[in-house]
Amino acid sequence: MLVRAGVGVAGLIALLVAVPAPALTTAYGLLGVVALAAGPALAPDGHWPSALVLVTAGGWLVATTLWPEPVTVWRVLALSASLYLVHTLAALAAALPSDAMVAPDVVVGWLARAVAVAVVASLLSAAVLAGAARVSTGGYQVATVLGLAVAAGLAATLSLAARRSAPRS
Repeated sequence: MLVRAGVGVAGLIALLVAVPAPALTTAYGLLGVVALAAGPALAPDGHWPSALVLVTAGGWLVATTLWPEPVTVWRVLALSASLYLVHTLAALAAALPSDAMVAPDVVVGWLARAVAVAVVASLLSAAVLAGAARVSTGGYQVATVLGLAVAAGLAATLSLAARRSAPRS
């Protein structure tokens, strides 16, 4: 149940960061956000985690295009980290039976890995954005290309590491 609670809390954080502030000032808006965040916690093996991610991304787009919500680095990093935690905790919760007794070391190890991934991704993103801002005034295009190059490099590294550690038959 603690893992499912973590899914709900991470989803709530993601929605609170992404959804426009005027939508959170009404009781119905806040109730909708809480209900949507509870969905993946209650059914992590269904479509709820994907629905949460899609609604959160849509809320972010609405907040940053239709409302004058600022796009700040801390909001982008908080949103990406919380969505990653929703994803990884929902995967763990879906793999576990709902009445499973899990050793704390398993959950702590899982969370430590998830936080390490989020921190490394945040640092790489901040470095790429800072480098792109220094290279040219069209930094977003350069940041996009550099980000894709970093993502491709990481994917290749992980693929090679997985091939090397896979048992050979």
